[in-house]
Amino acid sequence: MLVVWHLLRPLIGKETSDAKAIFGVLDQLIKLHLIITGEAVESKIIPQANKLHVLSMLVQSQTAVDVNLKLFDVLGRVAMMGLWLHWVAHFDQQQVSKEVEAKITECIQHGFNLIQNNPILFSPLCDQQAIEVALFLMLASLGNSGEAISSWLGEIVDRLDFTVRTHGRYPTVIAKKPPPEASLFHC
Repeated sequence: MLVVWHLLRPLIGKETSDAKAIFGVLDQLIKLHLIITGEAVESKIIPQANKLHVLSMLVQSQTAVDVNLKLFDVLGRVAMMGLWLHWVAHFDQQQVSKEVEAKITECIQHGFNLIQNNPILFSPLCDQQAIEVALFLMLASLGNSGEAISSWLGEIVDRLDFTVRTHGRYPTVIAKKPPPEASLFHC
């Protein structure tokens, strides 16, 4: 989707029939992405989000780094699903249906369940995970989640403070430079 969006950027604001047709393709691509993401999130993630450490164990890795990276990725996917639902609902219609509002609220609740049941989400490892944190905060801000947001961010701050004070592992911006042939999405 990001590649298609990048290709469409020069057409933003144009009213030609070609531009409208191409943006129709983007709209359909977004809706297809929502269907695929929704199926994956609803069938694989949500059933396990309410269970303590289950998603952490499903990563099937012996290293905490792998689990951490995967769970932040999963949280980002839940957030993106809710944000896309919100965007499509507001783009397609003036009044958002109760069903879509309920789905967005469910995404927020499942995200917080995921966080509470997988405490590794209190400890970001790399600077890039700020993206997943920000995406979920954007989604959570659509609901009445101020207390839950404060609690999560408080836990993150407490754990980051502890790791800095004990000279443990904490997020940095230092990363290995990707090779020139790396894709646009390489971190």
